[in-house]
Amino acid sequence: MELITTETTGSKGTRGAFAFIAVKFRGTGKMFETTNSDDALVDNNNLLEYKNVRPDSASGLHKRALTSLVDHHQRSIKSREMRVQEVRFTVAQDGSTKFRTIRDALNAAMGTSRRVEHQMINIYIKAGTYKEYLDIQVPNISLIGDGMGKTIITGDRIVADENSSADATATVTVNGKKGTLFIARGITFRNTAGLPNNNYNQAVALRSDKGNSAFYQCSFEGYQDTLLADSGNQFYRECSISGSVDFIFGNALAIFQRCDISVKPSKNKKSIIAAQGRGNPEENTGFIFQNCKIHPSAELRPLIESKSKEVYLGRPWKLFARTIFLNSELEGVHEQGWTTWNETASTDHIEYAEYGNTGAAASTNGRVKWKNFHVLNSLEEARKYTLGGGFWQQFNWLEITNVPFDRDL
Repeated sequence: MELITTETTGSKGTRGAFAFIAVKFRGTGKMFETTNSDDALVDNNNLLEYKNVRPDSASGLHKRALTSLVDHHQRSIKSREMRVQEVRFTVAQDGSTKFRTIRDALNAAMGTSRRVEHQMINIYIKAGTYKEYLDIQVPNISLIGDGMGKTIITGDRIVADENSSADATATVTVNGKKGTLFIARGITFRNTAGLPNNNYNQAVALRSDKGNSAFYQCSFEGYQDTLLADSGNQFYRECSISGSVDFIFGNALAIFQRCDISVKPSKNKKSIIAAQGRGNPEENTGFIFQNCKIHPSAELRPLIESKSKEVYLGRPWKLFARTIFLNSELEGVHEQGWTTWNETASTDHIEYAEYGNTGAAASTNGRVKWKNFHVLNSLEEARKYTLGGGFWQQFNWLEITNVPFDRDL
């Protein structure tokens, strides 16, 4: 495989000095770029010259970068195409930048994305509380905040009656398409509706639909139906998720690694974490919680101790629901672990499992006796629910996101 490459330092359009490599693989007609700085922005107009180079003739940083690019190219050409060019917009409420609202930056990004194919667009959102309702349809976009609790996107829409739908209440909706990428980092997504004076009705903080999405060090705050992992392939790493009933729901293939899950009181006796909606056995969807921490909120803990409230890991939203907890710390969960939608709901086709969990509520001795709930007894059984063991084909795009991930248990 022949490579065409160039390098430069401190190009216009970058933050600080960095070494930059652009690589063209013969026969693809595509230009791929990499830098040694996560924050660097590439400007294609600053390429100096091209020359033929082989990885074994390069040196130092460039040799490692070229070798890595060859490996990545062989594994996923489609994913590498998304890094052809990166553009950055900055949002600040104080008027110190061109954009005061996230919506305005997204509109500008939409215009840019129409001009350049496979363009990865970064929007940096400075600290502040942004009361906006966003329907993100820009492909291949990254939202970068100043951290959980610092950059906050908030709303208060709620399901008011039987003619309303939960997805319409979302503060932020990510409308992806197959093969596109969305990344969020350091942002709080919030829906403040659902409080007792709103009868705890459904109120979504974030809805992610289709495409590939990754959320790193983000928080999702709400009550009922906080996070709608609707469809597509979704990855959550070191995130904080809080809610009361079915507050992680949908039919995506969603993997949660090292997340903090805080359970709030519901208007009824039961608080329930996951409501997965796999509708038929051919769908490769489900919720996988790995190395997560599940615990009651401060207001719920005394209610559990008094036995007036209970917490459950999940209930089947659809007939073939799949939900797995691996190597997670469980506190405050009812001994049965799982519950149903109602007394007549079937559990004959669900796929629920636990493996290697720890904590005061990890014992499986009192768990439900459903035929399709399993306590996994071997590492081999559990590995099929990991990135490396069963889902890498759907998540190999994670390699270009700069989001850490665990392939195995």
